[in-house]
Amino acid sequence: MMKKFRLPGIGLRNLKTALGVFVCILLYELFNRPYVFFACISVIICLAPTMEVSFQLGKDRMMSTVVGGLLGIPFLYLKNMAISVVDLFALEAIIICAGIVLVIYLLNLMDNKGAVTNACIVFLSVLITLGEGTEQLSPFVYSLNRIIDSAVGIIVALAINKYFFPFHEEQKSAKGNF
Repeated sequence: MMKKFRLPGIGLRNLKTALGVFVCILLYELFNRPYVFFACISVIICLAPTMEVSFQLGKDRMMSTVVGGLLGIPFLYLKNMAISVVDLFALEAIIICAGIVLVIYLLNLMDNKGAVTNACIVFLSVLITLGEGTEQLSPFVYSLNRIIDSAVGIIVALAINKYFFPFHEEQKSAKGNF
């Protein structure tokens, strides 16, 4: 006999994430701000089943953006200075990797291993995006924009979790699953 196949429904986290991305897109259009992509990434990373988990993810995301963005600034200057003297791709790669080591080391010292992955990504976005000449912004302005964009996405994610779709631990036990 054939079993009847049923697709599962769309979950609440799915809807919350889509709403968060929608709100970010509207806000960035309203304020004519570029880089909505980075705010949307923060929404996707920070929206979780509970407010507590979202808040912790938001703290890790903010820390990672600040560390990766701010460390990217001097390393970009160092990389650009070094390759202006010796145009060697291997030297560029060594400087980038040394920065990655420092990012991970500092976050481990701060006992914030949850921020390591995103910090490395932000660090690379500064060194690679600005290094390729695709941006006309200064490294400081670019890094500051990444911090602002992350903060907007985190705030949107937390607001949606708290005010639009609050989840309480007792709901989980009453329903069994969510």
